[in-house]
Amino acid sequence: MAAEKQLIQISIPGGVRKVAAGGEFTVVLKKDRTVWAAGDNMYGQIGDGTTSANRPLLSQLMDGEDPIIAKDIQAGCNNTVLVRDDDSLWACGFNTSGQLGNGTANILSPKLIMQGVLAVSPNNTHTLVLKNDCSLCAMGTNTSGELGDGTATGKSVPTRITQNVKCVAAGRNYSMFVRMDGSIWGMGLNTSAQLGDGTIVNKTAGPVQIGY
Repeated sequence: MAAEKQLIQISIPGGVRKVAAGGEFTVVLKKDRTVWAAGDNMYGQIGDGTTSANRPLLSQLMDGEDPIIAKDIQAGCNNTVLVRDDDSLWACGFNTSGQLGNGTANILSPKLIMQGVLAVSPNNTHTLVLKNDCSLCAMGTNTSGELGDGTATGKSVPTRITQNVKCVAAGRNYSMFVRMDGSIWGMGLNTSAQLGDGTIVNKTAGPVQIGY
């Protein structure tokens, strides 16, 4: 009989609103809306201005001398993204493919990326951003067409792709989104049929409707 798995409880003063798990690090949004992170910091994803050794304890993300206050957090493979109360998008960590939308250098402490953001979905080398006007923006690697602009050229700044979108999800080298009418769309890598269109052909010419 397999041994029963044990759960480990971590006490965080003030309580937790949300947790996001990255490649080898964790980001926590507390009930007071402060942001904390622990784990691997090789690319600056902990956001303390360094790329020093792993952080075994949660450390607070700061904007200069002020605590960052956020309403949502997400963790990519090696980067942290968050939306603040004023709908601004901030990010830190791995950025050599331009996936954080601020050039192509890693960001070691949280930096402002863009305004007017409703939601964000990061993955390994690209990021999808849903704006308040329901438009979809994307940035990062585009070798499989995952940004949906009809090219294979990466983008190091947010690039508008389409509109009338209500939710987004970034997979590994592919992207999915749902339009306001409830239809599902996808683009990018499809060699494992992950787009669900009945083929194993990459979708590089732009978003295609999936099934509905």
